[in-house]
Amino acid sequence: MLRFVFLLMVISCSSEKAIQNSNNHPQYLDLLKFEGRWYVLGQSNIAKQEWYSFGRFPVDDLNNSYELIELYQLFSLNQYKLTMKYKLGSFYDDFQKENLRIHIEDKSNNSIWNVSRLWPIGNQFIVHEVDKDYQYAIIGTPYRHYVKVLARQKKLPIKLWKSIKEKMKNWGYDTTKFRLIPHQIDPYFADKIEI
Repeated sequence: MLRFVFLLMVISCSSEKAIQNSNNHPQYLDLLKFEGRWYVLGQSNIAKQEWYSFGRFPVDDLNNSYELIELYQLFSLNQYKLTMKYKLGSFYDDFQKENLRIHIEDKSNNSIWNVSRLWPIGNQFIVHEVDKDYQYAIIGTPYRHYVKVLARQKKLPIKLWKSIKEKMKNWGYDTTKFRLIPHQIDPYFADKIEI
């Protein structure tokens, strides 16, 4: 479980300068509207050779996750509690659980985050886009090593997926490393998951 969080933190190493020089501007984020449950429908797939210099840390947690769910709970004016639940390897494995803190770094638009287990040590993420109804979101990193797509439902229309993929490519992400995360499409099952 700790490996999963560590990998997310390592791939997002960045600086404020990198964000300022990015070719797209983070979107303003309404923290109350963003709060709640999100399904991670896809994320960057990291090749093992990319981690050779980090001591060959395994990337299985990141690349083989199923049913990845994130719950964002606002507990102060500029902080979220982030609870992640996911399965490794198949739908039949038990859920793993991680708890993280998100500190909002840019108060002008709320879209630049420091995600950490122990603040102030953490890594930056950018909320690139959230649709007007807060039904999907695209979150990435300043150096474009990692990106993920979140949604309130377990699937998105194909036309929207194509649009999202094009945006990620324009922002500088390698979409060939992007993988869809399997979710069981079962309304009864989805409502019964406690996070």
